[in-house]
Amino acid sequence: MTRRKYVLHENATDRGKLDSTRINVRQNLKDKSITTRVKWFMSEFLAVTAAAAARIIFAIHGIAAIWRVALVYKQNKYWFQAITLFGIPIEFFVTLYVNNGHEWKW
Repeated sequence: MTRRKYVLHENATDRGKLDSTRINVRQNLKDKSITTRVKWFMSEFLAVTAAAAARIIFAIHGIAAIWRVALVYKQNKYWFQAITLFGIPIEFFVTLYVNNGHEWKW
């Protein structure tokens, strides 16, 4: 599976072109304007924020489901299933580390 690389383009016409040369983002950021830097930061920030939001919603759903089952059956032993929710942050950081700050490509 190939990794996604974000490239800062000089103008809008370069966006559609697929060329084999990649721009080194760290060196290129020194030459770019503040608006280009903000756009690049927001694209990275949005990717991480969306990934975190999805996992937070999943964890809330898991807690609500466990709470409801424990309430209906009147047994607190079901709360032990919440231990599996501690794997969500681990999976979050592993995914972002392996994919350079992005989700898995399905």
